[in-house]
Amino acid sequence: MNDIGIMIAESIHGAYTTFAATCATITYDTTGVSKGIIIDFGTSDCVDGKRTRGILIVSAPTGFVNFGSTISTSTSNYFVNDNQIDGSRSITLTNLNTSKINSAATVSLPEERGTFAWNANFMRTYVSGKNTPYIQDDEHTYSGTVNGDNTKEIEYTMEITDPLKIRMGCRWIKGGIFTITASSIKEEATLDYGSGDCDNKATLKYGKKEAIITI
Repeated sequence: MNDIGIMIAESIHGAYTTFAATCATITYDTTGVSKGIIIDFGTSDCVDGKRTRGILIVSAPTGFVNFGSTISTSTSNYFVNDNQIDGSRSITLTNLNTSKINSAATVSLPEERGTFAWNANFMRTYVSGKNTPYIQDDEHTYSGTVNGDNTKEIEYTMEITDPLKIRMGCRWIKGGIFTITASSIKEEATLDYGSGDCDNKATLKYGKKEAIITI
C-alpha cells in the first residue's frame, strides 16, 4: 500500500522516478467531473525491483490537491511478485501538513498458499520537502494502526509505536517500528525498519529471537 501511495503521488505530480517509470502506461482524465488516473502495468510482469502487473484506478471527484478532497484508488487484476492484491486506498487532505489514509486489502498468495487481510488507518504528516518543486524530496511520518487476519485465519493487530518514515524518492520505508500482537503469540513482536537508511531491510523481533528480513 505504501508503494501504491508513492505511485499515485508521483503520477499526480508527473514525476515517475520510483516505481512506474519503466513500463506502466499512465492515462489522465482531468477534464471530467470525476477526475482520474489509470496506472496500467499490463498483463505481463513489469520487472523494476518487483514484478508488477495489472491496473490501479485512481479517482478524485473534487480534485487532486484540494483540502477536504478524497483521492480513492482501487485495484484490478493487480499482482506484485505473483501476490494478487484486491483492495482500495483513500487519502483525505485535512490541511497543509496532514492527511488521513485508510486502506483495505485481501492478498492472495501464489500456489494456493492462502490469503490474508490488511486494514489500515493512518495519519500522514509532512516533515520536509513540501516547499520545493520536486516531489522526490518530500518526507512524511505515519502513525496509526492495522488489523486483519493471516493465512491461518488468526487475527492480528499492528500499531505504529515509532512513526514510520517515508520519503517519496525511496522505494522502502526508511524507519519506524510496528508493534504486533495476535492471539497465537504470547508476547508482542516488533518490526523495525531502522533509523533512516533507504534500504529493503527490516528487523523482526519476538522474545529473544531476532531476524533481518528483506522487504
